[in-house]
Amino acid sequence: MVIGFDGSRAFNQEKTGTEEYSYQLLKSLLKIDRHNQYIIYIRPQIVSSRLMQDNVQYRKIPWPRIWTQGGLAIQTFQDPLDVLFVPAHTLPLIRRPNLKTVVTVHDLGSEYLPSMHQLKQRAYLGLMQRYQLKTATKIIAVSKSTKKDLVERVGIEPDKIEVIYEGYDQKHYKPIKDDVLVNSLRYYGLETGKYFLFVGTIQPRKNLERIIEAFAKHD
Repeated sequence: MVIGFDGSRAFNQEKTGTEEYSYQLLKSLLKIDRHNQYIIYIRPQIVSSRLMQDNVQYRKIPWPRIWTQGGLAIQTFQDPLDVLFVPAHTLPLIRRPNLKTVVTVHDLGSEYLPSMHQLKQRAYLGLMQRYQLKTATKIIAVSKSTKKDLVERVGIEPDKIEVIYEGYDQKHYKPIKDDVLVNSLRYYGLETGKYFLFVGTIQPRKNLERIIEAFAKHD
């Protein structure tokens, strides 16, 4: 089987959530699968951090704009793909007929928080959600809540959606000994226990203001 993988986000030097998801998922796939052939589609500026092995080849798509709807769409007609996987929301609207497609949907932020997205983003994501998601072969939702939103807000058939939770890197996130934890908290002045950890980008849609307000009221 030949699997196309949208790697346009996976090799960004500064990764946020979807970039990290793309990279870690690709790395794990290649670790467990040396039988199928992978074509990884990347942007031309990617020059390092590639994951190399015998069943992997890279295709640079030199489109500075409309990368997905132009460059990636054309590749679906040129390459002998059996399936195309896109790890973040948007499939090519025009693609080779009968090509199987899988796409991950992380949330429906443009539906629930339209003010946090630019007008062109809202229009683009709205079109994607109402057309290309319905034509996808399979959809991965990262939570039951996202699956519920896809069914109720977009009208996707439940049987088309699989809930697959995001994983974590066991090399970096693991239990530590009590004395190490105590010393670490003391180093950062957190030994009182009154703290919270937020891992994510600093953006209005993350609603950090509400988190801080709630924390301030915590006894």
